[in-house]
Amino acid sequence: MEHSNTGCCCPDQDRKAYICDCCVGPMENVLRQLVGRTVSIGTIDNTNGQYNNAVINSVNDFIVTFRQGSAVIALPICLVVGVQAPEVQTATLMPAPVGGRGGECDCCERPVREFFDEITEADVDVLGPAFNNLQNTIILETGEGIIKVRDNNRFIALSLCKVSEIKNFS
Repeated sequence: MEHSNTGCCCPDQDRKAYICDCCVGPMENVLRQLVGRTVSIGTIDNTNGQYNNAVINSVNDFIVTFRQGSAVIALPICLVVGVQAPEVQTATLMPAPVGGRGGECDCCERPVREFFDEITEADVDVLGPAFNNLQNTIILETGEGIIKVRDNNRFIALSLCKVSEIKNFS
């Protein structure tokens, strides 16, 4: 089954098409650029949502597979909060869409992205344990569904749909 960056998870209002939240396709885009790299991946799972020293094997059909030690793990990208690796600094983000897309895109992703566009530094909280409570985070770039930040010397791509709090911003 072939999917576009906008097709997979939830039925639209007419139940004719299936569309992911606005951040899944953009996160898949970032993860594809990190295949073969050692990364840390965070998910919304509060008990086991952090995977350090993971080597990404593949990104396909909204699933990322990686090796962590001797284990091979597959994760649905719709549950990924963020990914950290030095290569995130040079990852190409998808451009923000011109005009509204409706639904969650207009009530969650767009306003959060536009808020980050106006600031340069903040404390950022996201869902799950991996990248929660980032302090004095430098905002590097925003694109559709993703924000790239620098937290100390760590480069992280975060899903805008998983941001739960922005504070102490300037």
